[in-house]
Amino acid sequence: MENYFYSKRFDYRGTDVPCVFTFDPQTELVWLQPCEQLYIERGHSTDTDEFDHVSLLCGAWGRRECSSLAQANRLIQRHYPVEWSYGICFPEISED
Repeated sequence: MENYFYSKRFDYRGTDVPCVFTFDPQTELVWLQPCEQLYIERGHSTDTDEFDHVSLLCGAWGRRECSSLAQANRLIQRHYPVEWSYGICFPEISED
């Protein structure tokens, strides 16, 4: 069973493509991915250059090792400071 944590959704820089950071505590990985379903609900097709471009950018960021939500948030803050300033991060929860 997948127990992923998700950040707030945001439109990738200069596009209409919604994205989300995803953290998997079991594999201790965080990654960025486009929200395909929301993009479709907005009336767009995923068969566009814009969606393909953002998908490639998300893939280029890769899957990053991190052991906690706090560490994942530090990665977001370091690599996506503008998005961080708008509150794009994982919720603060106790990891005890």
